[in-house]
Amino acid sequence: MNNNIEERYKKIGHLIGHIEKVLSHTVSCTIRNENKLYSGSWDGIIHIWNTETYEEIATLEGHTGDVIRLILSDNKLYSGSYDETIRIWNAETYEEIATLRGHTNPVSCLTIHENKLYSGSMFMDNTIRVWNTETYEEISTFIGHIESVSRFTLLKNKLYLGSRDKIIRVWNT
Repeated sequence: MNNNIEERYKKIGHLIGHIEKVLSHTVSCTIRNENKLYSGSWDGIIHIWNTETYEEIATLEGHTGDVIRLILSDNKLYSGSYDETIRIWNAETYEEIATLRGHTNPVSCLTIHENKLYSGSMFMDNTIRVWNTETYEEISTFIGHIESVSRFTLLKNKLYLGSRDKIIRVWNT
């Protein structure tokens, strides 16, 4: 039985390319779609890997701070960073489409709902910003938390925001 366990759980590959930490204990720095894995790191770089061959497909550079959040939607990769920006990338050509600026501290949360991108920020910013996913213009800013917005989720057109201020705020989307 030990042989089966050892065989079943053996290491089968490496993805080598980042020069800084890849962490996901507080935010999502890796996502998977079909045969691709997207990873962001403290080096400010996003790597795209083939999950079958373990080879690097592409490297996305542009952030000047740690990449701390990645989401994929409608063939676009959205990355949030300590550089206070959100970058939008074409998930097929790997070219940068747009850079969204508005937050005044690291972008810690991202989600998409009905052609809107919701982004949350940390430290002294503490806001949620809403962006149009077609024009990339800011639509609205939700203000209310007195500490970092750490997580949020959408459910039935309501945005539930968790914060370090120990309060969950609910917003109508």
